[in-house]
Amino acid sequence: MVIIRNKPSGTIFSSSLSELIISSDNDYVELSLRTVGDEITLYKENLWVYNGSAIAYNLSDIIENYMREKGISMLWLQITAQYLDQHDVASVHIVYCDAMLESADDVSVFLSNNFLTRLNTKRVDPDSKFSLYFYSSASDREMYELEYYFFIEGVEDKKSITIRGYVDDESENIYSIGINMADLRRSAALAFHVDSSLISISSFSVRCGERSMDFFIDKSLQYGQAFFFRNIFNAWDFIIVPALTSESTEVEHSLADVGSKSVSYDRNVSKSYEVLTGPIDTDEAKLIADMVASHEICRIIKDVSYPVLITDSECIIKDGEVLQTAKFSWRYAVNRVVMN
Repeated sequence: MVIIRNKPSGTIFSSSLSELIISSDNDYVELSLRTVGDEITLYKENLWVYNGSAIAYNLSDIIENYMREKGISMLWLQITAQYLDQHDVASVHIVYCDAMLESADDVSVFLSNNFLTRLNTKRVDPDSKFSLYFYSSASDREMYELEYYFFIEGVEDKKSITIRGYVDDESENIYSIGINMADLRRSAALAFHVDSSLISISSFSVRCGERSMDFFIDKSLQYGQAFFFRNIFNAWDFIIVPALTSESTEVEHSLADVGSKSVSYDRNVSKSYEVLTGPIDTDEAKLIADMVASHEICRIIKDVSYPVLITDSECIIKDGEVLQTAKFSWRYAVNRVVMN
């Protein structure tokens, strides 16, 4: 007899698969986790049975490490518990989530109602360019709707345009919607026969099925720092931090005496940055906390991505409707000075 007692099914978050309990009257059972499709074995071990049960712990860590390495947010996994010709099998769709979400009692409902990000509203700068990601089990390619509001210089009334289009495939069951503020301005300019420099977008919303997210344009964020990072769903996310930044340059070198002079050699120059945010709301503070804890962070300069390392952080979030602040230090991962 081999039975997986807490057998997962359907679509689940990776964080919910922390352990498996297997009932058996044998001395041991073999447990394996294998991806469906490319047949890669993530885990295969013999588990000793004690008092009729064998337990495998920390399976979430194994699965999430693989998904991080592959840069994916969804994985189709086959779980097999076996002893000779006795076996029990479970097939499950796993969506990466390295947090326990109290609001996600029903994972399928959560995924059909939310994009793969923590926020439902976000501030962006007038020149933002990014993608929104989501999970869908629909067999047909989904459509989205983007509605944006703007002013034309010299015209008092606010205008609006609605764009409808098909989402882009990213990987199995993961889709994205690309948003480029410059493209939105150009579309408005063409529609109203004006130059795009006269268009000022104030807000926009994105809807796809039951998912929706609102964005507000904040011109002050043009002077902030944008960080792109893998969020709790291993999807690319971003935040523009309104902050004061202190730059520190450290030069290390060795000295040697050559005749009557001293010379330096093995010179190494490194720059680090300390960021102190301005007043931000609680949701933005939580997103910064997610960012500094992320396993992959970068900054994009002239369409080139530069990996970033967080060297220190302090994100203390206070209860209640109060403005928050956060502080963190970072440096570029490359051992050369990056010039903006």
